[in-house]
Amino acid sequence: MSDWKIDDLQVWDNKIIEIAKKYNLDWFPITYEICDYYEMIGHMSYHGMPSHYNHWSFGKSFERTHFMYNAGSEGLPYELIINSNPSIAYLMRQNPIYLQVLIMAHCVGHSDFFKNNRCFKNTDPDHVVSRMRNAKKRIKKYTEDPNIGIEKVETFIDSLHAINFQTNRYDIPRKSREEIKKEEIERYNKLKAEGIKLDYDALDR
Repeated sequence: MSDWKIDDLQVWDNKIIEIAKKYNLDWFPITYEICDYYEMIGHMSYHGMPSHYNHWSFGKSFERTHFMYNAGSEGLPYELIINSNPSIAYLMRQNPIYLQVLIMAHCVGHSDFFKNNRCFKNTDPDHVVSRMRNAKKRIKKYTEDPNIGIEKVETFIDSLHAINFQTNRYDIPRKSREEIKKEEIERYNKLKAEGIKLDYDALDR
């Protein structure tokens, strides 16, 4: 049984906002949602998104985390917050009041970081939730199309997940193999001219 009520969270949220303003933090409004541990595992499996396309990997992630948590081999995050405007943060019902206060303050810091960090400037926080919802509807439409079907859709998504972390990020232009090779040759020649010997075989090991 929790030692707090919704009104308590509201009181502390107001205090946190007052303190954050004194430090000139600039964050998106935060919508807090209360969930139990089971729901938190579900949010984690779907990367915190309130609406996400269906894929077997999310179910696999849920079952694994649920099993490990019940076995006492893995804990859960105290909170989960989405980079959207307004930001959406999940608070576990099982957390005591002191932890909820700490987490809510932490969420304000997260949202300030999201809003003002250059790496997040192109994430379109005003529409991230609606984009995820539209993506879910679009992919569902493909799975229900008899000319496409769920097998082709899942195979395609599997491929996308495989290169998920190989995509161009943060507006950093991707270099061609020729550019990389040219830069390495120039760097090698420069170091060689300075009398520094590079052992590329050692680097490969």
